[in-house]
Amino acid sequence: MFKKLVSKIKTVWPNLVYLKYKKSVRPLYRVLRPYYILQGTWPVWFNIVNRKARKLYEENKKPLDTAQQRVVGELKENGIAITHLDELFPGQNLLPQLQKFAEGLIDNKHQREKGKTYIADLWEKMNTVDLSNPFIKLTLSPKVVGIANGYLDMYSKFYMYNLNLVLPVGSAEPISSQRWHRDPEDKKLCKIFIYLSDVDAEAGPLSYFARSNSGGRWGNLFPQKPPHGSININENAIKRLAQHDGIKVAMGRAGTVIFGDTAGIHMGGYAKSKQRLMFTGGFCSAASLWLPQFVYPNDSELEKLSDHASRYALQPWY
Repeated sequence: MFKKLVSKIKTVWPNLVYLKYKKSVRPLYRVLRPYYILQGTWPVWFNIVNRKARKLYEENKKPLDTAQQRVVGELKENGIAITHLDELFPGQNLLPQLQKFAEGLIDNKHQREKGKTYIADLWEKMNTVDLSNPFIKLTLSPKVVGIANGYLDMYSKFYMYNLNLVLPVGSAEPISSQRWHRDPEDKKLCKIFIYLSDVDAEAGPLSYFARSNSGGRWGNLFPQKPPHGSININENAIKRLAQHDGIKVAMGRAGTVIFGDTAGIHMGGYAKSKQRLMFTGGFCSAASLWLPQFVYPNDSELEKLSDHASRYALQPWY
């Protein structure tokens, strides 16, 4: 009983307050910061908190195909890997289906993200996960979950998804996630981004500072400040240091798929003259103290996922 109470104090309650009130929870986070910092140290994060997930992964590991191996290898080396739906799912012609599903939502009413007026959310937040949704089916497929698990070296947890239309801002100054930053949710993350429209320099492509993920050459540069990320990172410093390993600018045609560890330094969505339609799905470890941004399906729905790793990814961990 006491253990459950402590768990709620450390995880559920702070996150619920944060989701509702944002800055008002900061005093509580300051009190708990030593706990967050301790949990984020590699020995604790990898060997203790995620011990069960690592064991499950080792016991149920499945061989990766050629495309998965390449993506996982590039993720571990650079923190980012770029592929295409046709490479990941050859012969399935998934792009038209995804585009049709997404474009049917564009004319409906949609909300702007708080603090991100350039982004229109095409899905309501905190909905129950619909396993018939083609984006969810793809993201929780053994192919994608296998990549997330292969990168994290453990069974991962699915914690977020959204479908966004990024709107052009002209020459306005970059704000929020349009500037260099690290995401806060975990020490290592694996996000999948799917471009549903062609994305060039005018449409706000994702940019990533190579090897800034945990374990990379720049993994300790401008570190996260648990339980927050690192924001408004000095752009001149990134440009100077990037001469060594480079900045990966993920431009590509519709159907381009990007896997990225967004706990690494990145930015995106600074669309100057063209819209960008993109799906995002996210995986973290069971050590994350952030609540999932959806409602879990019931057990009977969960059983529709035939793969053990996919079912684990969609089960609560807090």
